[in-house]
Amino acid sequence: MISTYTRFPQFEIEVRRPDYTVLNYEDELIATFGVIQSKEVSTACISYEFSESLSSPSSSFSFNLTLERDSSGKTWMDKIQIRDLVFFKEHGKTKFVGYVTNRRYAARMGEKAPQRMITISGMNIGNLLVSFSIVMDQHILAANKTAQSASQQFMSSIASKIEVNQSLAGLLKAIIKSYLDMQDAIGESGASGIRQIIDTFFDLSSKFSTQIVAKYPMALSLFQMGENNLFNILQSIITPPFHEMYSKWNPSTNKFELIVRPTPFDPEDWSKLPLHVVPDNIPPLFLQSYDIGNSDSEVYTVFGVFLPGSGFSREKVLTLENFSLNLKKDTTKWPYYGYKPLFVELKFFNRSNESTFQAGELMRLYSQKLYDWFNNNPNYYSGTVTLMNVQNQQYPSSPTIGERLGLLGGEFYIEDVHHSWEYEGPMTLSLSVSRGFTYSQAGIPQYPIAQIGQKIGILETLKTEE
Repeated sequence: MISTYTRFPQFEIEVRRPDYTVLNYEDELIATFGVIQSKEVSTACISYEFSESLSSPSSSFSFNLTLERDSSGKTWMDKIQIRDLVFFKEHGKTKFVGYVTNRRYAARMGEKAPQRMITISGMNIGNLLVSFSIVMDQHILAANKTAQSASQQFMSSIASKIEVNQSLAGLLKAIIKSYLDMQDAIGESGASGIRQIIDTFFDLSSKFSTQIVAKYPMALSLFQMGENNLFNILQSIITPPFHEMYSKWNPSTNKFELIVRPTPFDPEDWSKLPLHVVPDNIPPLFLQSYDIGNSDSEVYTVFGVFLPGSGFSREKVLTLENFSLNLKKDTTKWPYYGYKPLFVELKFFNRSNESTFQAGELMRLYSQKLYDWFNNNPNYYSGTVTLMNVQNQQYPSSPTIGERLGLLGGEFYIEDVHHSWEYEGPMTLSLSVSRGFTYSQAGIPQYPIAQIGQKIGILETLKTEE
């Protein structure tokens, strides 16, 4: 057991300026902020925050700086520019990379006087997968032979036919490559500054699970006139909630990873997730705050999956008795909540296989999976847990999205992580968690977390004794 924790922050923030006009990535160091002043490091930073989320690649960051001036009278507002890259390091490792979208002079009331500052904010580099868009205009493409060739390859990849049990990983990689190549071709510059950043800092292939396979014959039709972005194109092929696609920075590889995998709610997948355990005899300083509970805001009593084009449309399944047998109903909750449906529509069924593919069996399988994953929602605990951001022998790594948190004798799924620090305070991690329950070592849900009040009472006693 660790008996002491330090409030001394261990972070650095680097601001670097890429050259967006050259073919190979180059950058210039603009500033480094930290807690120990030197010729290379400024102590002007008085707070920072950044976050990552399973639900979106577009998370944000901000940091506040004092109005210090250099020998020529310039402040950091004069030196940091829009589209500069920002690298947040904690405990010696890069944890987040973003780019500046906003700079502001700001003020707020302090304990004794107004606090004036410069606020720098922006988005993580994963937002480039959303903002790096292509406008599919045939008139633009017709005027550029290189763009026409790249467009044909892209159109071929997004109109593929996929057989049952065929892996989707190769298809996703082909779409990514053809999309980026077409973006370069339309720009007629060989490479853009954004493409440099993607090629240098992104891993868009190694975390694509080979377990993602087609469960039914597919005929993709992803083309849309107007604006298209890479993330939305890929998301349309994945089938939430059965699969999930999210992105995060990996401190071990120093790459921003795009992760595509089965949603890890089956026992064999749940048990393989990294587990970060907060012990029951946790030192008081380590647990900063918590807000944990359960509710019936997401209760479902009918679970169903539809496959349009296969003969198992939404209309048939809901109105015809022999088709409705493919739904899964929770008769225990029905008297309390009535009709509360959770329906999922699978996309891109290849209609030429309608007469030969047994869609009913697939519908029953997926409806049962929905039931197994979500019928217990009212008993799952969820909320927010804020921990001191430390790194040592007992806690060698920080919890991050898509992993498990062990707390109060149960396990939780980490959906969002918020890093923050303010002057004279500790570095903290705020975790948004869900699916809090007790699980066997094999990942099988067992029973609700017991005696939470008593366990929290022990934590409160420890805090009082401190």
